Amino acid sequence: MRLPVGSVIILICGLCALIPGLMTLLGMGDWIHEVLNQPIGGIALLIIGGCYLLAALFPLFATYLTRREQGKAPFDEADR
Repeated sequence: MRLPVGSVIILICGLCALIPGLMTLLGMGDWIHEVLNQPIGGIALLIIGGCYLLAALFPLFATYLTRREQGKAPFDEADR
C-alpha cells in the first residue's frame, strides 16, 4: 500500500515539527529560535507534529479497516 502524495507531504511537515520539539525538550531550542527556550514551545511542537503524523497515516488506517470489514487481506499485493 502506497501513501498518497498529500500524505507524504503532511508526513514531512510532521517530522519538521517533531524534530524542533524534541530539540527544545532536550535543551537545544536556542539553535532554532529564542522563543523555544521554554518547554511549553517544545510540547506544542510535539503535539502539532503528532497531529500531522496521525493525519498522514489516516488513509492507511482507513484502508486497513475497510478491507478488514470486507473480509479481504489488509494489504494485498494484487491491489497495487
